[in-house]
Amino acid sequence: MTKAVESFFIIADEIAQLAGGKMMAMGIYADRVILLHVAPNHSPGGPAPALAKLHLMLTMKGLPSGEHDAHAVIEFPDGALGPKVRPLRVTVLPGLPASVIFGFVPFPMPQEGQYILRLRIADNTIENQFTVRYAQMTPEVAAAAGLPFSVTPPAARKGVASAFKRPAQAGPAAKRAAPAAKKAAKQRR
Repeated sequence: MTKAVESFFIIADEIAQLAGGKMMAMGIYADRVILLHVAPNHSPGGPAPALAKLHLMLTMKGLPSGEHDAHAVIEFPDGALGPKVRPLRVTVLPGLPASVIFGFVPFPMPQEGQYILRLRIADNTIENQFTVRYAQMTPEVAAAAGLPFSVTPPAARKGVASAFKRPAQAGPAAKRAAPAAKKAAKQRR
């Protein structure tokens, strides 16, 4: 009789493995629901909305000790396969849990609904789900978040729709002129 494998699943913007077996996670989606703000003019046939970065961590307890190949797939809500996931080699020490981290930059989210991470390891298939919901970005939401707002996706982001527009950066000439402008303002006082 084989022992059942228990799993714990975390979705976050960033997950890193630290020294001493510690994990660090930032921007955790605790309820496994990702609310993705999309441009008001987003259409299903247009570029797929995406998160700039997404990490998935799966910790498993009850795997047999030893070296195991781990193969994962991401399945979109319509059944299509998501971004390719590189196979991993996982070392399981006796009596200890094993963790795998998958990072995606960017992570496309072409539709709303249930996404599935399916991992096959040591004759076990482990499935975990998360939900993606779209929310329209509005000028009010952008202002509350302290973000600039644009309904036109920036051309620099190929294949990724975005409601965010980066603020203009001052060029070298403007930076050189800034001290002179400050000096002139002081003299006028």
